[in-house]
Amino acid sequence: MFLMRCVRKNLVKNKIIGIFERTLTNNISSNYIIDSGRTDLDIPNITIQEYATPQHCKYEKFTAIECAETKRKYTFGEIRDASTNFSKSLKYILKLETGDVFAIVLRNLPEYPIIHLGIMKANLIVSPISAALTPEFEERLERKSNIIMYGLLEHPSGTSRDQRIAMENDEINTIIESIKPDVRCDGVKIQRLGKLPATCNKSGPINITSSDNHERYCGFETGQKNVPIIVLKHKKDDCIPEHAINYHEFIDAKADQPEIPPCDPSEIAMLPYSSGTTGLPKGVELTHRNLLVNIFQNMVCDAESQTKATDDYQEVVPTILPYSHIFGYSLIMGAINLGAKMISLPSFSQDLFISVLRDYKSTMLYLVPPLVLMLTYHDDEQQFIQKFGSDILFLQGYGLTETSPSVASLYPRLLKNKESYTGSIGRPIPNTLVKIVNPDDPQNTPLGPNLTGELLIKGPQVMKGYHNKPEETKKVFTEDGWFKSGDLGHFNKDGFLFITDRLKELIKVKGHQVPPAELEAVIRSFPGVAEAAVIGIPHEISGEVPRAYIIAEKGLNVQELNEFVNSKVARYKQLKGGIEIVDTLPKSPSGKILKKELKETYLRNI
Repeated sequence: MFLMRCVRKNLVKNKIIGIFERTLTNNISSNYIIDSGRTDLDIPNITIQEYATPQHCKYEKFTAIECAETKRKYTFGEIRDASTNFSKSLKYILKLETGDVFAIVLRNLPEYPIIHLGIMKANLIVSPISAALTPEFEERLERKSNIIMYGLLEHPSGTSRDQRIAMENDEINTIIESIKPDVRCDGVKIQRLGKLPATCNKSGPINITSSDNHERYCGFETGQKNVPIIVLKHKKDDCIPEHAINYHEFIDAKADQPEIPPCDPSEIAMLPYSSGTTGLPKGVELTHRNLLVNIFQNMVCDAESQTKATDDYQEVVPTILPYSHIFGYSLIMGAINLGAKMISLPSFSQDLFISVLRDYKSTMLYLVPPLVLMLTYHDDEQQFIQKFGSDILFLQGYGLTETSPSVASLYPRLLKNKESYTGSIGRPIPNTLVKIVNPDDPQNTPLGPNLTGELLIKGPQVMKGYHNKPEETKKVFTEDGWFKSGDLGHFNKDGFLFITDRLKELIKVKGHQVPPAELEAVIRSFPGVAEAAVIGIPHEISGEVPRAYIIAEKGLNVQELNEFVNSKVARYKQLKGGIEIVDTLPKSPSGKILKKELKETYLRNI
């Protein structure tokens, strides 16, 4: 996963702190193990909630998040208090226990940080699900959830009340049917529901001490299981389907109960699912320790280019990437560290995104490559470049869901020698080791500079394992504890890392390895090409040959593009599988092109 960040150059201070207190040299050991130059970063052994609460107190009067669509906003102090109320309601009303799994199916709404932190304060496991995923995809997750948080979608203007309720019922029933929760019901009998009744639940505030509340809110029965569903409405006084739990009642409940003691930092805090771009999604077990370590690792690397909130200044960060994605989650935690103001975008459009950059005076952007490409093809591109282009640094990084997520970063201190870092993901972050190995070498012997191989990673941010998949976990770890990333790359003589492709996406033409990313870069350099994806398709003689799918401007000449590519690459890398112009490319919620879907579609149609 490429992580891209752009910041104003005039925000980069000439200050030396932490990792930068020593002269940066080439960070390659004699046995070609690459590190940051610092492997002894001291990190407190606490939970995420123990870290977040003092930060919320420090910045309590500052706006923490504002929604670009609804204009709802919360201060850090409001997030602190609401998340505490939410955690107590989960614990004392629903009787949830440490280790229970809480699935969030929610867009980038401003309540997300409240819910996420509230779950952690209750010592539950957060399992984020993208609101953009199809039910078929969710069925494959084989998720075991004890409770579901669901945000109702916006409805078209003019939708009647009855139509809206029916649509909301369908949304919730789809989630119930697809996730298949595995839940304790504590002996409470709940009427089995086939479809949610199209009625309105506008019950009064919860009396948290009432003895009937556990039965009242135990929720829906799906098959043989009971699962509570909490619904976040558009407006506080809107209707919700009968038997659903009103989120606002939970937040408004005044629990005369003690705060919940934190769990051990070694306990699982999150259960995100890997993107599944090259296989079925797998639940990734991330502990509080994993996540907190990565916060501190990034804090040190980003210190030069970020400013903590003061009475005179506050960083403003549009959050386009889904909060359900590990990169999106890391932005929430980064904002807590800085006291930064996040601008949430529940839905995405190019025009809305550009208007947010303009209207909110954004100081930092966290992007993935497809969003960068989108920016360059927007109608306001020239205005954007004229206004910001000469005053922006693009800083690239690298991470995975399995590494909480960050592994390497191109932080400003490294930007002295442009030739060293162009196209680089930088160097490993503190307390992290990286080596490049031949995937076919059982000894995993580190390769030297400019030799391509698989990235292996070791550090305290690496996951505990895959949920209920011991064999899958065993496959991605070496016997001495190195995590196999599945990504191909190399490092140069100065220790800068470069990613070249995914190991499983390599195309093998007559025994030659063809990295799709290399061909995609050539194709994108041709005038009129907006996006490109290259896959390998079966070929009787060559085994596989490359085939390209492109999004292009009207009138692009495919033959000229093919001739252009042929002039730039070796014969075995030529696009002998053809070029197809498409309107869209299948993507994951984080913007990754799903090449396996392109290949499946091609194979179905031949």
